[in-house]
Amino acid sequence: MHPGALANALVAASSLFAVFPLVVAIETAQWPLAALFAFAAAASVMQHLSDQKRRRVPVFAVMARFSTAFLWVDRVFAYAIAVW
Repeated sequence: MHPGALANALVAASSLFAVFPLVVAIETAQWPLAALFAFAAAASVMQHLSDQKRRRVPVFAVMARFSTAFLWVDRVFAYAIAVW
């Protein structure tokens, strides 16, 4: 694996920090918030796995053409969480 791709994978793994608020939202039956956290974490992982901006090497080359779309979905969910 290319070092840039490894870095992208490690950054994508940082989205695991979203598991704690997701679990809390599920345990307190805040289903819309739980869905928001789940989709935001998934969008973040997808964006980081396809990221080409800094290292020019996506983890999965087939995802490279969707990098911009994943970036915008990630941004939308980040803003949605901030507004919530």
